[in-house]
Amino acid sequence: MIFSRNVTNHEHTAENTAVGGINLPLPLPAFFYCSGIWTVFSWVYWYNNVSTAFGVPLQPFVSIAGVMFLVQLIIGAVCLRYAGTIALERFDLPITVMMCVCTGSMAAQSFLGITSTVWSFGNLIFAGICAGIMYLRWGELFARMDIRATTACLLTAYLISALFKIILDILPPLAEAVIVFMLPIVSFISLVHVPMLDLEVCCAPLKTSAVIYKKGNYSVLFKATVCIMVLCAVRQVLTLIVPTISNELSEALIGHLIEGTLAIIIFAWVFVFHLALDFSKLWRIVFLILTTVILVASLAPLSPWVSPLLVSATSLIWMYAWLFTCDVAHHCDQHPYVVFGFMFGPMYTGGSYLGLIALQVSGQTALEPSYGIVLIWILGAVLALIESSSPDIRRIFADLHPRITPEEFVSVDTRCEKLGQEAGLSARELEVFKLLAKGRSRAFIAEELFLSENTVRGHTSRIYAKLNVHNKDELQRLVG
Repeated sequence: MIFSRNVTNHEHTAENTAVGGINLPLPLPAFFYCSGIWTVFSWVYWYNNVSTAFGVPLQPFVSIAGVMFLVQLIIGAVCLRYAGTIALERFDLPITVMMCVCTGSMAAQSFLGITSTVWSFGNLIFAGICAGIMYLRWGELFARMDIRATTACLLTAYLISALFKIILDILPPLAEAVIVFMLPIVSFISLVHVPMLDLEVCCAPLKTSAVIYKKGNYSVLFKATVCIMVLCAVRQVLTLIVPTISNELSEALIGHLIEGTLAIIIFAWVFVFHLALDFSKLWRIVFLILTTVILVASLAPLSPWVSPLLVSATSLIWMYAWLFTCDVAHHCDQHPYVVFGFMFGPMYTGGSYLGLIALQVSGQTALEPSYGIVLIWILGAVLALIESSSPDIRRIFADLHPRITPEEFVSVDTRCEKLGQEAGLSARELEVFKLLAKGRSRAFIAEELFLSENTVRGHTSRIYAKLNVHNKDELQRLVG
């Protein structure tokens, strides 16, 4: 059957695998195969580069991203209409073959110098359909996984993809095309092996998983979705009007190195140092990078750093949009195809088209100081909206935070009182200590105890010092 009912099991637990001191949320074989989306990232990157360099017609309003968006939207709408899911796994092999054909066709067009509009447009359509379906297939896999496993796999995929892009950029065209031809095959092998890994054991949702986003409260996602869309629009505007030295290979290589470095930093933040991944704080990095691009482009328009910074901003936005969509799909009553079709596409591709339209309406062809000020103001407004203490924003990536169940609160309080007495905590520090041990945020503690966040921060620092711990995760492990 092409249509099947959406059945998701939320009652399994994932086991960690320790590798070199890093607690991976998946066994190594599963981790390897579930990170296989790097092949699709790299394939789309190569296709965009070749099509742009060769001059595919109707760019940028008709692009592979636009076709992907339409494909995902149509599939999501069909799933929503029939309250089920299209069994896309049945099309894995045909899509793989089609991607290989698109690779060969685009390479042949480039090598032979064929200028046929029909050929170019056909390549674009088929490539967009293939990429859109493959992203949905991987999105469904990640949506059914523990968010920690999803985060680990996506960050690893970004790192591998960044390194692979460097290889593609320095290879001669023929060798590049041959290697890219193999990417869809590697993706297919990974997807085929995933069902053999007993995902209910090694990549299952957390015990605490629950349906949070359901009919009647989807609007709680509006703020975060609009913020990401606006950031995509600003990024698109800057990409089109900021001058770059496009022929410099070093710029692309620096951009990919920054992209890979950021993936390593975030991976280490979560899985080595065991720190919380805060959704609002992540966007500060994007805000800083885009603001830096505006300032550098205004002061030194031909700076070699503009292009790498834009590449890294694009990568971060794409990465965060993926993580955000997977997190929502994991806790939504709709099938992942619906979530990706109605969220990811509008956020990223819709935001990019919004930037294109804004640029057309404004008639801007260069980054004038006044226009730069407007863009910085828009970025500041978005950052302020994301930085709000709204529980809807704080809920995003909450599964990455260590948490304690309500039944354990009484025993936690008892252990905190004993440890607090031994460490010489004051009465107020003990109150803060108990809430920290239960996974409460600084904002929650401030509101609960009628304190300012700065006061809570000061109490927290003294508690850490007296207990000889360095972060909340170590504190919670100490409490047990």
